[in-house]
Amino acid sequence: MQSLFFMGVCYLAYLAGLPKDGIYVSPFHRIGGGSQDFYKVLFYFLDGESGQPRLSLFAPWSPTLALIGMIYLFLVRQEPNRTWRMIGTIGAVAMIFGSLSRMALVSLPLVLIVSWVLTHFDQPILYFTAGLGSSLTGLFAANIMGSLKSFINRINQARASSSELRFKLAEFSLYKWRTDAPLWGHGFTEDIGPGYTLFYPIGTSGCGTWINVLYTKGLVGFIALIVPLACTFMILSYKASKSENARVGLKTFLVLLLFSITQEVDVLSYVNWPGLLMIGLALKE
Repeated sequence: MQSLFFMGVCYLAYLAGLPKDGIYVSPFHRIGGGSQDFYKVLFYFLDGESGQPRLSLFAPWSPTLALIGMIYLFLVRQEPNRTWRMIGTIGAVAMIFGSLSRMALVSLPLVLIVSWVLTHFDQPILYFTAGLGSSLTGLFAANIMGSLKSFINRINQARASSSELRFKLAEFSLYKWRTDAPLWGHGFTEDIGPGYTLFYPIGTSGCGTWINVLYTKGLVGFIALIVPLACTFMILSYKASKSENARVGLKTFLVLLLFSITQEVDVLSYVNWPGLLMIGLALKE
């Protein structure tokens, strides 16, 4: 409810032409550490390509708001009070679309499909659906592939400069990891990157969790991350057909996994902790 209220305030600020720069920087910056970007409160961001407002609310960036909105969407569906469940669902969906996140548009249907498949793995309906889907895919394969390519191109062209920057960051970060410190990583990221990446720090920002881990912690850190992730995925997938908590935990896990491609979900744990808590409850059951 509070997100719906403040989204209205932010859109009114945009329509009134109020400055998009930060309203203020939280005083917690003095004791919290890290970049000031984590503590700025803004009315909105302006999309560089379309000029549309993108909201971040209590998140540091718009894609992070989409990540949190998706987690809240799956959590709030467990709310027993029908009124609050409806308000929460509308608020979570509004957060997702208000962020204008491309990753959310791809992740939301993907999470729903994958989680449904994993939770119905031992039920005949899955195999009937798979058989019907395979038949339809075979009949309309060319049209489906054409539509899929068109959708991917639209997603990339929606913010072409952002896609290009992410590619450059990933490319240069992987190069520096391979050539400088493949085993143990660099240990930290520079504050300012080279001109090739428009001075964005390599190994961080738009690179996502995986490249950040390779750059800073090397192959050792990468293995230390992927082993518990694989174990968590297998355990939640096994439990999901029997437990509602595990089903929600699995969806939350898939959201974090997909967003880790473009976001550093580890440093964002201070806002996505309800999802981490849900995964923990499911694993403990």
